[in-house]
Amino acid sequence: MNESNQIRIASVAELDALIGVHVTGETPEVMWEDSHGHFQFETEAEALIAIADPYYQQFLPDVDWSMTVVRQVRIYRRYSSDPFVLWSVVEKATAAHGVLQVWREMGLWCATFGSNPSATARNPAVAICLAALHACKLKFDVNQDRIDSQINQIAAMPSLGVSPSN
Repeated sequence: MNESNQIRIASVAELDALIGVHVTGETPEVMWEDSHGHFQFETEAEALIAIADPYYQQFLPDVDWSMTVVRQVRIYRRYSSDPFVLWSVVEKATAAHGVLQVWREMGLWCATFGSNPSATARNPAVAICLAALHACKLKFDVNQDRIDSQINQIAAMPSLGVSPSN
């Protein structure tokens, strides 16, 4: 497979989506999001009504709301940043591909499932997720700096009192 056939992983959300699709088989939460404020709604109709509402438009007064697009977004669990959710990746990948091995080498975390190629990352959860994708025979290129930056931002966020099962 040449480089043009590789999947480019440039964000935590993209990594989590690939894990949800290829490893855990998760059915994602589907929301509708406007292109300016990135506000999310449960239905497309609700989103379209909101962006036409003058009250809603006051939240971003400098936006040309006639140019707003509403798009569907699929939200997957945070496999790469939530240790409780990561465990489902370990369970599924171990059952399908063999024992998980994790080790640290020259400042990086390395992980592999069974006899599949190992993956490396600066964060152990990301390494495990990438190893699971390797085990599923996916070819990918990862923007490690951007992933690390996003993982650090998530880690710095105050807890919202959300249970680990969410």
